[in-house]
Amino acid sequence: MKRPAKRRQWLSIPLLTAMVAMLFLSPNPSVFAQNKTKPEPMGKVKELVELRTEKSKTYIKNDGKTYVTEQYLEPVHYNKNGAWIDIREQRKAKMKANTAGAGMTYIELGHATRFAFAGLSTSPSLIRFEQGPVKVDFGLIDGKRVAVKQLDHGIRYPNVYEGTDLVYKVGVTGVKEEWVLHKYTGRSVFTMALKAKHAKPKLQKDGSIQFINAKGQSVFEVPAPFMYDQQDASSHKVKFALRQQNGVTYLDIKADDKWLRDPKRVYPVVIDPTVGLQGVKQTYDNLVSSKNPTQNYRLFPYVITGTHADYGVARTYLKFDLPALPTGAKIKDAKLFLHQYATAQEEQVDVHPVTSEWTSGGLTWQNQPTVGAAVTQTNVAGAGEYAWDLTELSKNWYSGTPNYGISLRHHTESNDRKSFRSSDYVDDITKRPKLLITYQVDPNVPIAEPKMEAKSYILMDYQTGLPLFGRQMDQPLPPASMTKMMTEYIVLEEIRNNKLTWDEMVQVSPRAAGINEAQIDLEAGELMSVKDLFMGMAVYSANDATAALAERVSGSETQFVHRMNETAKALGLRNTHFRNATGLEMTDYPDPPQVDGEHVMSARDAAVLARTLLQEHPEFTQMISVSQYTFRPGTERQKKVVNWNRMLPGFDHYYPGVDGLKTGSTQAAGYCFTGTAQQEGRRLITVVMGASSEDGRFLETKKLFDYGFNQFETATLLKRGEVIQGAKLRVPNGDGQYVPVVSKYDIRLPIHRGERDQYEIKVRFFTGLKAPLKAGAIVGEAQVLYRGKPLQTMTTFPVSITQRVEPAGQLERFFQKLW
Repeated sequence: MKRPAKRRQWLSIPLLTAMVAMLFLSPNPSVFAQNKTKPEPMGKVKELVELRTEKSKTYIKNDGKTYVTEQYLEPVHYNKNGAWIDIREQRKAKMKANTAGAGMTYIELGHATRFAFAGLSTSPSLIRFEQGPVKVDFGLIDGKRVAVKQLDHGIRYPNVYEGTDLVYKVGVTGVKEEWVLHKYTGRSVFTMALKAKHAKPKLQKDGSIQFINAKGQSVFEVPAPFMYDQQDASSHKVKFALRQQNGVTYLDIKADDKWLRDPKRVYPVVIDPTVGLQGVKQTYDNLVSSKNPTQNYRLFPYVITGTHADYGVARTYLKFDLPALPTGAKIKDAKLFLHQYATAQEEQVDVHPVTSEWTSGGLTWQNQPTVGAAVTQTNVAGAGEYAWDLTELSKNWYSGTPNYGISLRHHTESNDRKSFRSSDYVDDITKRPKLLITYQVDPNVPIAEPKMEAKSYILMDYQTGLPLFGRQMDQPLPPASMTKMMTEYIVLEEIRNNKLTWDEMVQVSPRAAGINEAQIDLEAGELMSVKDLFMGMAVYSANDATAALAERVSGSETQFVHRMNETAKALGLRNTHFRNATGLEMTDYPDPPQVDGEHVMSARDAAVLARTLLQEHPEFTQMISVSQYTFRPGTERQKKVVNWNRMLPGFDHYYPGVDGLKTGSTQAAGYCFTGTAQQEGRRLITVVMGASSEDGRFLETKKLFDYGFNQFETATLLKRGEVIQGAKLRVPNGDGQYVPVVSKYDIRLPIHRGERDQYEIKVRFFTGLKAPLKAGAIVGEAQVLYRGKPLQTMTTFPVSITQRVEPAGQLERFFQKLW
């Protein structure tokens, strides 16, 4: 069984960055602008914002074909309304704050979570964590009264005890707490009063404290603390103790006094008991120590190679998620960057490929993964940023060699150490580890049609509605919860026609509350707003919410389904018929709607319906792109749900530009997904039906998006009124002149990239045309040919004449008869 991956132990809510980092973080110049050891210049670059991910940035060079992706171990963006926002842009953000008791400042972290700092150290609540109904307060019991001080990267309560500051640092992933001891004062125990509401603190065997809610779930965790000095000497001889006294719970932080007063200590010393959410983030960087062979060093702000008095021989392990590259990309260069800050002597540091699985949380000297021979090296001297060439290793990873990461080691491991900033370093995130991959994409290289594994699929151009690629596009198949797109469309129509409002409260029927599978736990008689019910349907595919809306709109789900079928006919969905509003199999209904026939939809119909939703209700994308949503926040029945669309930002199948749309799965339907993505102003719609697995529907969708965005470009073949070359009309009874013909409309459509010359226009004139014909008269239709064959995905379009055609005179008619 695999060990759990390293759990990020900070208060790890991405939105925190937007609201707090403005005050608490140092500037974050790009690696292109800051490089103390001056690696090869990157030249002028422009960031492609649409290609951002949580942990990466992508830039394009001036040549238009060279890209550089900058990948981090930790997030460098936070998600706001479906868009990835650079944490450096938090200067433009407005901090959400309000009063929370005696001078506390609330930092809003979303619908259900927030964090608060007090203005004075002696406030009853110095810091507060809240998640829904759970509230945890910490307060000093005997410290000095001091006002909070703002730092570049956090806040500080200076000298709360003699020679001791209490610091909170806000980074990309959350909040770190540090007791900073500037000298040895004889104090080795630090106590805080603890008050928890709707959760109980429990000391764990590993030395951590977990706050357990009424459902037995761990909400907050304070991991076992550690301490380190300015020469990276460290100790885990710091213990927590929970005790009760006069009805008050106290948390004692007990540090090893012997270690603190050791003459070898180089102050200031930092004691790090971090408070955070359970299991929010994963990261892969850590060090191992031969002197402490069973010790794990997760959460340390540094990693080490070489020999250190406190660690013996130390080695570093790193593993980056490989950024997704477009089809046909060719890697030109890949470099690892680390920031060394401790020693000045020059040492060769080698990189070894790791050849077996590992996790940061399970990594110790005695539990190291296997590694291969060194593949690259760099000489590291004084403080600054250093680069290692990982080009060949990265090419191997992208070619199928498993990516288990790398290990950095001194070439001579007995030599004095080198210390590098880790992903847990908060003060300046530009000094964290990063991987830069440079690649090129030739837009003129044709891309083969993807090999798909699904029963039916379609790739549609949003602007024109033209299908670009597909199979069995018109085959009626069970659509599962993609059915809800029609329910969503009808509800949005009700809103637009003022027959329904977002704020209206809907009383949930026993029938709706009793529908199972995905649900938001509605109860009979419960009142919930149309907005929340709609979000339950759109984000979580909640069947109970869907049924409640259907009953509100039409009185019963049966009547609502009749309206769904009428709407399908009106929209031209020829291979669609609904039997319910949810997409559930009828046998899963305790009381199914009374509608006959099969419950089916074709891939083309699903794409047309998705396009209609997006065209007529542009606000829809703001709803369906939400990654998570909380119902009944702050109550005992609070429920947070996560979007089933795992191609949205922040999910494991993230694809740049995806902002919708609807998943579905039943035993009969298999796994289905209607997706939409926009890149550089172009939007595509995809439908995959009958995939074999949950992951499979997203992998097949990625193939379609890759093919659509890389293989096609939008081009104007003809402008309205433009003369069609080679097409002239001569009317049999006309005046004998050849009249130019023009297109009645702009002919703008997606074409195969780089193959404009392979497209031509063929005109067919109507039979039986007779003069006189006025200018502008439609005289025929034209068809687009690709490589000499009619473009099956596009219908014909009308053509007209530019001038009037007069009847032939008597003499002209005489000669026409002769001929």
